[in-house]
Amino acid sequence: MTRRSLVFRSLIYFRGTNLAVMAGVAIATAVLTGALMVGDSVRGSLAQLTESRLGSVDHVLAAAGFFREDLARRVAAQAEFASRFSGAGVGISARGGLRAEGGRATTAGVDILAAPWAPVRPGECILNHTLAEAADIRAPGAAVLLTMAGTEQVPLEATLARRDRASIIRNVRASVAQITGTTGPLALFSLSGGQRPPRNAWVNAADLQQALEQEGRANLLFVTAKSGHGSQEDAARLDRLLRLAADLDDYGLSVQGNPASSQAALISRVTFLPQPVEQAAQRAAERMQLRPNRILAHLVNTAQVVGEGGRKIHYAAAAGVDDANGPLGASEVAVNQWTARQLGAKVGDRLRLSYYIRRFDGELVETTAEMQFTIARILPMEGIGADNTLTPRYAGLTDADSVADWNPPVGLRIDKSLVTREDEAYWARYRAAPKILLNIQTAQRLWGGNFGRLTSIRVPAERADEFAAHLLANLDPAAMGMQFVPIKSQQLAAATGGTDFAGLFVGFSFFLIVSAALLTAVLLGLGIEQRARQTGLLAAVGFDGRTLRRMALTEGMTLAVIGGVAGVAGGVAYTWLMIVGLRTWWFDAIGTTSLSLQVRPGTLGIGFGAGLLVAAVVIWLTARRVGRIQPAALLAGGATAASALPVRGGGRSVLAALLLSAAATLLVCGATKILSREVAFLGGAGALLASWLLTLSRWLATVRRTAGGLAGAAPAVRLGLRNARRHPGRSTSTVALISLASFLLVTVASMRQGPPPNPADRTSPTGGYRLIVRTDIPLGADPSTRAGRQVLGMRDLDSPLWSNAAFYPVRAWAGQDISCLNITRPTVPTILAVSAKMRERGGFSLPAGQWALLDEPAGDDVPVIADDETARYILKLPVGGTLPITDQRGQRRNLRLAATLPGSIFQGELLMGEANFARLFPGISGFSMLLVDAPAQRIDGLRRLLAEELDEYAAVVERTEDRLMAYRQVANTYLSTFQALGGLGMALGTAGLGALLLRNLFERRGEMALLEALGFARRQRVAIVLAENALLLTGGIALGAACALLAVLPAVASGSRSVNWVSLALTLAAVAAFGLLAVAAAMRLGLRWITPADLRAE
Repeated sequence: MTRRSLVFRSLIYFRGTNLAVMAGVAIATAVLTGALMVGDSVRGSLAQLTESRLGSVDHVLAAAGFFREDLARRVAAQAEFASRFSGAGVGISARGGLRAEGGRATTAGVDILAAPWAPVRPGECILNHTLAEAADIRAPGAAVLLTMAGTEQVPLEATLARRDRASIIRNVRASVAQITGTTGPLALFSLSGGQRPPRNAWVNAADLQQALEQEGRANLLFVTAKSGHGSQEDAARLDRLLRLAADLDDYGLSVQGNPASSQAALISRVTFLPQPVEQAAQRAAERMQLRPNRILAHLVNTAQVVGEGGRKIHYAAAAGVDDANGPLGASEVAVNQWTARQLGAKVGDRLRLSYYIRRFDGELVETTAEMQFTIARILPMEGIGADNTLTPRYAGLTDADSVADWNPPVGLRIDKSLVTREDEAYWARYRAAPKILLNIQTAQRLWGGNFGRLTSIRVPAERADEFAAHLLANLDPAAMGMQFVPIKSQQLAAATGGTDFAGLFVGFSFFLIVSAALLTAVLLGLGIEQRARQTGLLAAVGFDGRTLRRMALTEGMTLAVIGGVAGVAGGVAYTWLMIVGLRTWWFDAIGTTSLSLQVRPGTLGIGFGAGLLVAAVVIWLTARRVGRIQPAALLAGGATAASALPVRGGGRSVLAALLLSAAATLLVCGATKILSREVAFLGGAGALLASWLLTLSRWLATVRRTAGGLAGAAPAVRLGLRNARRHPGRSTSTVALISLASFLLVTVASMRQGPPPNPADRTSPTGGYRLIVRTDIPLGADPSTRAGRQVLGMRDLDSPLWSNAAFYPVRAWAGQDISCLNITRPTVPTILAVSAKMRERGGFSLPAGQWALLDEPAGDDVPVIADDETARYILKLPVGGTLPITDQRGQRRNLRLAATLPGSIFQGELLMGEANFARLFPGISGFSMLLVDAPAQRIDGLRRLLAEELDEYAAVVERTEDRLMAYRQVANTYLSTFQALGGLGMALGTAGLGALLLRNLFERRGEMALLEALGFARRQRVAIVLAENALLLTGGIALGAACALLAVLPAVASGSRSVNWVSLALTLAAVAAFGLLAVAAAMRLGLRWITPADLRAE
C-alpha cells in the first residue's frame, strides 16, 4: 500500500470528521469569497446603474444660462467633431416640484426634463416610477402641475429684481401619458449621479421653453463618443469646438445699435454684464484701441441740493459712466438741463443722493450716500443727456406708460404722491433717460455687486461688428458657465471609488471567518486524536515523524481544497444573501434596490486562495505535532500528552501587570478628561480585557495550583474546573475568542446613535436649530419679517407662530451629496454660504474663533468647514488638506478644510463664508435653505405652517433631529449588519466549543470509563464536563461583556448613544444557549464512544 492510497483510505475511513473539517474550510472560504463578491456586486451594480442612467450620453454641457438650441448642430458641424464623436443633441433641465390634481402637497425634488430620447406630446408628461410613487399617481391620465424657478431677467440680488412668488415660480400643466419602469434613461437619468433613484418628469420641450420664457433655447448639450465612455481629453476637445461654434447670443449677449445716437451697446439678457464679459470687452477694446463707455444704471429715490431749502426730485434714473461729455471725478456728477431746472441747481452745487440697496437677507433698505456730489456740468437734452437706452429694461417700470403706472417689485416702496406733473411730462418724452450721471467707479462702489457691475458697454456704432468679433474671440465659454464634462466616465469612476463594501463585509464577517478557522482547527485536532493508534502503528513499523507530518499535511490540504471548492460555491450563495440583505433589511445603508449579484472569476480565485491560505495555516499548526509523541503513547490512545506539560508563565505575568497599569492610566485620564472619555475608556477596557486573559492563562498553566476557593463546590464541579486547566492554551483560546466577540458585540451595540438628548442646545449636533427647510425653488426673501413673508407670497402674514422664531436663510451651490447617504465617490460637493448672522450665533461645539476662519479672503485656497465624519470617511480630507473644485466661472479653486464639526446636520455639505461664496458662485440668487430656531412648544405648528406656506417652492420641512437620524441610521444599519454577522460568528464559535468538547472527551475516554467503573453516575459525569465547558462559555461572555460595559460607560452615561439593551441581552443569551446546546449534544455523542476497551487502556 502506497502512502497516497493510505491517505485516501484514511480520508474515507474517518469521513465523518473529515466532512466536518471540509465544512469548516468551506464556511471560511465562503465568507471570505462572499465578502469580496459583495464589493464586486455593489461596484458592478453601480456601474450598470450609470450605463442605464445615461444611455448614449458620454459628455454633457450643463449651462448656467440658456443658449440657442441649434448650438448642437453648429458644434457637430466642426471638422474635428466627426473623428471622435457620433452625435450631439440638446435638452432642458429645471428643478422643482409636482402636485397631482387633488393632491394635498407638492412632491419636492423633481427634475423637470426635456431631451431627444424622450419625445412627449404637447400638454403631456412622462413620470418615472419613483416620482409617480412619491406623488401617489398610480396610472396614466392624471393631471399634474409642475412648478419650477423661472429664468431671471434681473439677478435676484439686484435692487430692482422681482423676488415675489409670482415672479419667481413658473408652471407647466400636463397630463400623465406614461409611467416608466425601473430601468433606462427615462427612469434613472441624472447628472448628479449617486445610487438613489431620481424623481424625473419628462415634458414637451416647447411647453417647458414657453414656461421658462426661453423659446428656441436650451441649457443642456449632450454628446456621444464614438468609442469608450469619453475622457477629460475629449471634454477639452469639445470645449475648443464649442468656442469655435458659439456666438454672442449663446452667451445671452448682443451688440445693438441705437438709431438715435452714434453708439452701439453691448447688453445682456440678464440685465447685468457678467464679470468675464466685462473683462473680455476690455481686452477687445484694447485690441481695437477704443475707449468704451461703461454704464451702470440705477434708480435714485431722491436727489436733493445740499443747503437750507434745497430742492429735490424723486425717483430719478441715474447711471455711472466713463464719459459724460467728458470725464467725471469720483465725487462729481453731471445732470441734464431738466434736472438742473427742477432742482434750481447750477454747476458747483452739491447733491445728496438716496437710493435702495438690497441686503444679504433680500430686504431692500433705503440708504443715503455718505459722500456729497458736486455738479460738474449740465448736459443738454440730447445725446447722453437724454438717452433712455442707457437704462436697461425693467419689467413693470421702464415699460410703463407713465410713472403713475409703475409696478415696482414687492418691497420697493414708491410714494406716487411725490410724482409731479413735470415728472410725468419727462417720462412721456424721455422715458427712463438718466437724469444724473456719476463716475463709473463711484457708481460701482455704491450699486455694484457680485451679480454684475455694468448694465451695458458703449462703443462707436461703425465699429460694432468688429467689436463683437473681438469680444467673441476673447470670451471663454467655461467662464460663462459653459463647459463640457465627461459625465459617464466620471460617474463610472465614482461608482468604483466610493464605499469599500468588500472591506466592510470582510470586517462584518470577521468572527464568522475566525470561528470557521477555529472550528477547522478543533476538528483537525479531533481527527488526529481519533487516529492516534493508527499513527502510533505507522510509527512503530518504521514511518518517521517527518513522513507522518507530510501525510497529515497532504490529508489536511486535500480536505482544504475540496472544502475550498465547496466554499467558492457557497460564497456565491453568501453573496446573494448579503445582496438580499442590502436591498431589504439593511436598505438604509445603501438606499437603492438596484443591486444584482456579480460573479467574477478573478474574485472567486482570490476567495479560494484566501480560504486555502487560512486553512493551510490551521492545518500546519495542527499537523506539526504529528510524529512528536512516542509510539507507545499513541498506541495507548494518547495523542496530546505533550500538551499537559507545565508552561512557564513569568513573561505573561509581567505583560498582564503592564496592561493592567495601562488600563488604569487610561481610565484615570478619561475620568479626568485629560483624554477623550470615550476613547480613553474604550482603550482602558480593552487593555483590562487583555490583562485578565493573560492572568487566566497564567493561572490555568500553573499545574501545582490547588482548587482553593472552590472548597464549597460539589466534587464533580471542582473536578470539572480542574480539567479546564488540563489544556490551558486550549481553554484560554476558547475564553479569549468568546470574550473578544462578546466585547465587540457589546461595544458595537453601544455605538448605535439615537436622537440628540437636547436638540435645542446650541452645542449639540443640531447647533440648536430645530427645523431645516430645503427648497428646490429659491426663496426671494427672509421670512423673519412681515415684509419678507409678503415677498414670499405667504397668506398668513401675522400668525403668532412667527413670533419668537428666528430664521437663518442660506444660499447653496447645488453639487453632490457628500454624506454617508451617497455610497459613490462625490467629486462636486454641495456648498452652503454661512452668513454673518449665522457666524455670530455660533453653535455646534465650534469655538467662535474657528467660525471666523471662514472670513479669510479667498486666495489660492478658500477656507471651508466640514462635518468631521464626512471629512474623514467620505472626502478623506484632513484639517488643512485641500479639495479641488471648479467655480461658477470655470476657474479651478482649492477648498482648504479649516475646521470640522463633530457629527452635525451638515454631513452632506461644506460650509463657506458668505463673501467667498459670492466670489466663487456669483450667479447663485435666492436662498435654498432655511435654518429655524424656535421654542420647543411651537415646533410642530411652525413646521406645518412652513410646509403649507412654502409648498409651491417645493419645500421639504423637517426636524433637525430627524435629519441627523437619517445620517445616523446609516451607521446604525452597518452596526446591525456587524451584530447580525458577528452573532452568527459567535454562534459558530460556540459550535466549535462543542467540537472542542468532543475532542476532549475523545482524549479522556479512558478517564470517563474509569469514572463510570468507580461508580460515578452519568449525571455526575455530565456535571463534570458541563462545569468545565459552561465555565469557559459563560466566563468568556461575562468577561467580555463586563469590560465592554466599562468601555461604553461614558457614552451611555452622557446619553449620546442609544443602546437596545433588550436586543443585546437576547443576543448574548441566545449565544450562551446555543453554546450550551452544542455542549449537551457533544456530550450525548461523546459518551457513546466510551467502551470497556478504553478502561483497559486507561
